[in-house]
Amino acid sequence: WVAAVAAAAALPPLPPTAAVPPPPPPNNTHPPSNSSLSSRILVLHNMVQDDDLATDEDYQALVSEVRDECAKYGTLRSVEIPRRPPRPPVQPSAVGKIYLEYGTLEEAERARQELSGRQFGDAVVQVTPYSEVEYGMGKLV
Repeated sequence: WVAAVAAAAALPPLPPTAAVPPPPPPNNTHPPSNSSLSSRILVLHNMVQDDDLATDEDYQALVSEVRDECAKYGTLRSVEIPRRPPRPPVQPSAVGKIYLEYGTLEEAERARQELSGRQFGDAVVQVTPYSEVEYGMGKLV
């Protein structure tokens, strides 16, 4: 038994049989994103009253106010606030909501964090992401 152990110790080490290759290096072409959103489009709920949409003057004042406030959080590419009667492909359920398109996911996330839960009159603002594809096709629901 002792002779067998001594003989085994004198042998050269065996090469690894199933070496696992190292993981590929990280792709540093894009900086990591801290955003939890997957869309640059946000929908604001509980911010529009019927009288905000009643006249063209009131409507334009609302659009201007929303644009000014929401541009504080990043590049605001577009604002959509559907009115009655909605034109296809806008659905009636979209009336009373505000759709915002930001330039980047990070800007949309910053806006979501700042606007969500904010008191607006008697209501609390809710913010949800919306499909970039649907928004691009004008399908607001």
